[in-house]
Amino acid sequence: MVVAFGSLFNTIEVRRTNSAGSVIETLKVPLAYGPKEKFLTRISADPNLNPGVALTVPRMGFELTALTYDGIRKLNTMGRNVAAGT
Repeated sequence: MVVAFGSLFNTIEVRRTNSAGSVIETLKVPLAYGPKEKFLTRISADPNLNPGVALTVPRMGFELTALTYDGIRKLNTMGRNVAAGT
């Protein structure tokens, strides 16, 4: 599930244009799997930590927290599809 979601969104690009509308620069947006809290915990654990944070901006992250069943989307089991003329 994580691989499918990550590969679906790993081709996002940001295109910077000038006033004429021509593309000046194209940036590939890196995609990372993991919770944001991990990074925030690392910073708050050691406030004197100053190694010069090496982040690439823009950047996207995702985390799958739970998969739950949605009964509203269930189709009626009594519904029948019948082709005309059969």
